Amino acid sequence: MITGLLQLAQTIARDARHAARATLWQTAALLVALIGAGFILAGLYSALHGMAGPVGAGLILGAVLIALATALWLRPRADHLQRPAPVQPPPAAAKPVDPVSTAVFAAGFVLGRILADRTRD
Repeated sequence: MITGLLQLAQTIARDARHAARATLWQTAALLVALIGAGFILAGLYSALHGMAGPVGAGLILGAVLIALATALWLRPRADHLQRPAPVQPPPAAAKPVDPVSTAVFAAGFVLGRILADRTRD
């Protein structure tokens, strides 16, 4: 029992190290992406500054970023508002056939056919 607990603790520790390493790499990737987005925004601002001036460039970039943030904020809400597909109930399982009932039904059917043939003649 103690060896099982030790193995469980080792497995949990290994999984925690793996999750921490994956989180670290994801955080590093996010940081690099944010730095890249900053450079792109700086380049866009510089380009717009030459065309629209400093105030116009700030207003244009601000409006675009607010629109993007609004779209990203409303996206999960739109997914949540969609109705899920109706769940179909599982098909009813076939009931087992009682052999006695089957025999009685068959005998009654045969007897009915015999009596019907007698009344026709």
